Amino acid sequence: MAFSDFCKENSIELVALYPNATQILQPMDVTVFHPLKESWKKAVYSFRIRNAGLPLKRDNFCPILREALTNITSDILKNGFRRCGLCPFDANALDYKQLPTGGQNLTNETRPSNLKILEHLVFFEQNIPPEKLYQFKAAGETWIGALEDNSLFYF
Repeated sequence: MAFSDFCKENSIELVALYPNATQILQPMDVTVFHPLKESWKKAVYSFRIRNAGLPLKRDNFCPILREALTNITSDILKNGFRRCGLCPFDANALDYKQLPTGGQNLTNETRPSNLKILEHLVFFEQNIPPEKLYQFKAAGETWIGALEDNSLFYF
């Protein structure tokens, strides 16, 4: 069964969320993560007080996380969906002032640096056969090789 059919049969409305807008469109980002982070800090502090300052270890992680999650109520979750305009569906519930304007640059997270791109290109070129690389570079902007050539996927 297709995912969209499943959603339709279960009265789930699919909504595409815009990239770089999670701060206003995703309920977890809007209302959950900050309180969860604060609750986590308190739970870790409480653990360390109870255990004479012992460092947090893998064995202790789940019980401390459970303690932190108990402070995340269903009201916090519901408020996140409401503030994002997802439930009830309401485009006017969003704070559009938080979106970047046309003149603002995207964050560094969304644009890789030229150095990173160059590093990946060098790595890629070092791992494909020299004759294939020559053929690719000689083609210029229009690939003249076989369209079904998938050799670049196997290096």
